[in-house]
Amino acid sequence: MTIWVSNDLAQNWASPSRKTRGGQSRYSDLAIEICLTLRVVFRLALRQTQSFVRSAVKLKGIDLVVPGLLDLDAAR
Repeated sequence: MTIWVSNDLAQNWASPSRKTRGGQSRYSDLAIEICLTLRVVFRLALRQTQSFVRSAVKLKGIDLVVPGLLDLDAAR
């Protein structure tokens, strides 16, 4: 299996800071969307999706924190 990863993925993975009140997002919409898209394509459960993305990022050698189960579940 080949997964193409853009060079600017690491730059766009974290969510930009908000200027308004409320909780701060840790991950960008792009990060959540990538995880949920892979979940649908490969028919994975949330925990499997998190592990799959974590493994793919590690194999690519990119230092990113993968969204947790609660982050993915809330975005569904």
